[in-house]
Amino acid sequence: MEVLRALRIPVGVTAVVSRENVRDLPGLAELAYYLGNVRRIGLDLLRGQGRGRGLVPAGEAETAAAVTALCRRLDELAALTGIRIALTQTERCGALACGRMEAFEHCFVLRGEAAFVQADGGIYACSSFFGDARFFLGNVMQGISEERERAVAALVHDGMARCRSCDTLAACGGGCFARMHTAGTDSAECGMKRAVIAHAAGGV
Repeated sequence: MEVLRALRIPVGVTAVVSRENVRDLPGLAELAYYLGNVRRIGLDLLRGQGRGRGLVPAGEAETAAAVTALCRRLDELAALTGIRIALTQTERCGALACGRMEAFEHCFVLRGEAAFVQADGGIYACSSFFGDARFFLGNVMQGISEERERAVAALVHDGMARCRSCDTLAACGGGCFARMHTAGTDSAECGMKRAVIAHAAGGV
């Protein structure tokens, strides 16, 4: 990071957000400005699969509050320094608003265009569900099973019903199926996106 700063090369940083650190998100803005060459911040909400298994995702309400505080702090520091650090999620809202993105465009699983291969040759619909038989599509020797493909497509479609019926879908673009599938009704992603949308609209 110091070498890139010395060369005046701008960078982006991504923070994995869990229940353990969600309340510290406003401090991420201060760290980014301290580093000097950060121009974009992304938030990667913890998913309870793979390496995230055993860790606790943040809740919806606490994520919304923390992201709101982060957005406000970014605004304050931008006013003080004259340098704006973008939040990736805010940029995405802008892309949706002007038609550069469509709902669910971010997820190849939701569009039926994904296939992730394990070292043993097993093919799954999403890398977050390696080893989960419900998302098994086939293997590299026999190929993808059409029956399994239809079953997984139905599971994914039904799992995103909450997004499709949400009044903020046009501004949000839809959630990550892997997160929504495990979050139930307490979705950190919904909290994050609602906070970002409200902030972009001047509501916070």
